[in-house]
Amino acid sequence: MSKTSPGEQTVPHEQKPTFEKALERLEKLVELLDDGNIPLADALAFFKEGNALAATCRALLDDAERQVTEAFEGTRPQAGSSTETELNINQENPESSQYFETSEDRLPL
Repeated sequence: MSKTSPGEQTVPHEQKPTFEKALERLEKLVELLDDGNIPLADALAFFKEGNALAATCRALLDDAERQVTEAFEGTRPQAGSSTETELNINQENPESSQYFETSEDRLPL
């Protein structure tokens, strides 16, 4: 296994790595640290880089979770919408939820 210098594969500050690239680098750093055959100075540098990458991954995951939550909130009926009003009518008049009305008659559900 070849050793990697602490600064190798780092990304400039203005360009954030994708989640996959950050995780891949983090896994490589963990592998190097687990190996245990590196100088202390390199181990410390790898550890610091790993902490920064872990924070980046956490932030990217938090952002993805926020986007998913917002997407689901956009699919829920808004207060006062026709869907919500229809549901409330059935709750206010329990008898109406027991039957399905057609133009000819009421059929039990």
